[in-house]
Amino acid sequence: MTPKRRTGPPGARLAAATPARLPFLSTRAALATVVLLCLPALIPTIMPGWFEGHDDLHIYRLVEYDLALKDGQIPPRWFPDVSAGYGNPHPIYYAPLFYAIAEMFHLAGAGVILSLKAAIVIVMLLAALGMYLYARLLMDVPSSLVAAAAYTYAPYHLLDLYVRKAFSELTVFAVLPFLLLAFHRMATRRQRGDILMAALSMAAMSTAHTISTMMAPALLAACAVMLSWRYPGSPAAGTARWSWLVRAGGALALGCALAGFFLVPAFLERNDINLKIYTEAYVDYHKHFVEPRQLIWWPWGFGMSLEGLKDKMSFRMGLIQIAGAVLAVAGVARLRRRDRALARHVAFYGGMTLVAVFMMTPASAAVWDALPPLKFVQFPWRFLTLTTLSTGVLCGAAWSAWGPRAARSSWGGAVAIGAVLAVAAAASGTLGVNLRVPAERVGFVENPYNQMVDKGPDAPREKFDGAFVRRHTLRWIDHLPPDVSFMGLTQADLDRPEVEVAAGDAVVSQVAARSWSVAFHVEAHDLSRLRVNNYRFPGWSVTVDGAQAPLEDEPRQRRVLFFDVAAGSHDVVVSFEPTWPRRLGDLLTLAGLAIVAAVALWPQKREPDRAASEARVSAP
Repeated sequence: MTPKRRTGPPGARLAAATPARLPFLSTRAALATVVLLCLPALIPTIMPGWFEGHDDLHIYRLVEYDLALKDGQIPPRWFPDVSAGYGNPHPIYYAPLFYAIAEMFHLAGAGVILSLKAAIVIVMLLAALGMYLYARLLMDVPSSLVAAAAYTYAPYHLLDLYVRKAFSELTVFAVLPFLLLAFHRMATRRQRGDILMAALSMAAMSTAHTISTMMAPALLAACAVMLSWRYPGSPAAGTARWSWLVRAGGALALGCALAGFFLVPAFLERNDINLKIYTEAYVDYHKHFVEPRQLIWWPWGFGMSLEGLKDKMSFRMGLIQIAGAVLAVAGVARLRRRDRALARHVAFYGGMTLVAVFMMTPASAAVWDALPPLKFVQFPWRFLTLTTLSTGVLCGAAWSAWGPRAARSSWGGAVAIGAVLAVAAAASGTLGVNLRVPAERVGFVENPYNQMVDKGPDAPREKFDGAFVRRHTLRWIDHLPPDVSFMGLTQADLDRPEVEVAAGDAVVSQVAARSWSVAFHVEAHDLSRLRVNNYRFPGWSVTVDGAQAPLEDEPRQRRVLFFDVAAGSHDVVVSFEPTWPRRLGDLLTLAGLAIVAAVALWPQKREPDRAASEARVSAP
């Protein structure tokens, strides 16, 4: 008699295929091994001093975040010292998660540079641990260790850290595995913890890096189809395999609500800044396509991305990572005989790799032209984020498919592969920095934009405070209003007082300035026009003796706050107030936090793992 083929919901087949859980101590040992494998990648970070890179604004951002938080801006929405003290709405538009992590250490007493380093360590370790945990859903421990090591030492991962110093994009590598992990678990079981993990991961993604958030919907949609459509063991018809998407959609919506304080004003107030600088001139995506050979091998460098083959930085995917991807795809047939679910993931991530490679090459120009939002991605090689993820998983699958049988069952072979990846990264230059400066000698020049320099052993050490930020951000270009230019700022702008009398006869006294407000007293002998030296931006308001005063235009002056006061004695308050998009975003975040608390604390009967139960039922 021909035995009946086992069928059942997707969870049943997956539960049967998922590697057995390790004992408690073995789990801890595996996680500790992941941390040890990651440590060589952190050596350039933990060494004394601070390193130079493409984005040298992190010290300024952390100083301003710290000042804003301590001054009552929760969340921060105005950097008061940027642009010679004229201020900037930078935190409305620039994702805050990395700096929130760094600020926790700064509030605990660590210096600015040490806090930034601590945040890097946290992000890198979370990335490695997240990839291990995600791979562990599909593979055994040794294969998962290989996946974590391949992910950690992928060239683009280290390029973001040590060349570009793109710490916000670096944070995405820590979030992506946890988001996919939660998504995967929601597809195979019904536990509210998975919903909360998915919501928190989506919130983290949304506040980690704005551009990467644009890529998330397509990735998650493809992943949802892969986990649902004819998944191994799923029924041939019916809606059971799609029902989990309701929970997934709710979790993602909850995550976006949690990030509402950032997402809503960043989107609804996007036209209040000069968006052209993010899509034109140097950052026009047409200038940054990658030739296929550059993805295989290109000299490591610390210069900039340039048009054609003039690039002074490398966009290689990693020879070991490429080999692992090829071996994994070649081993699909072997894997299918042992584990159809893992084979399905290999096909999925192999396809993701091909799509991402296509999107980076000039052949995809028509796609970029047809989808206008893609222009905000700026650099097609940002799709290396996806190849870093996919090749990490594929390297683990390759070890599962082709590793020697004895090595596959022990951790030693996997650790050896991790060591090879670390040595290869060091030998190829990806674990190096361009310039390292002792912390006490860190300085900056704007030539034309901000760049870190070594001030030399005899130069006095600068204190990282608001005055430091004002001195070094005369050419700050990010997130300025459309009618404001960074050109022309000089020492005279630095020397301007907070409040000036622009016209008339008046005396200003008792000035009390905070990061988001200025209060003062004025004695006006006739109708006078006052000038408060903050860039004019939605949210700034003026009250004179408690009554709203209109802002006036001065076409031939810098775009700051001008208003009139009548003759007499007046108390004036100039403050940066929430606009309706900011209020809406804050309300959504508060609502999201309330829902998270309710879901986490609501009493619930403990139910057995649905996938495991279904697997037992379907067993002969």
